[in-house]
Amino acid sequence: MDYAGINQIHSLCKDWINDPTTQTRDVSYAYALAPHENNYDIISVNLVKK
Repeated sequence: MDYAGINQIHSLCKDWINDPTTQTRDVSYAYALAPHENNYDIISVNLVKK
């Protein structure tokens, strides 16, 4: 970063966590497409550290 003279890095470090309460027989709060329809997205600390 010092060599390039930059002070910010932008990266997509998204991962998915399963939430079985996303969909039930009567209601769905799903917003992601398959295979992540029962998941919600998070920022992965492991991906950030890479």
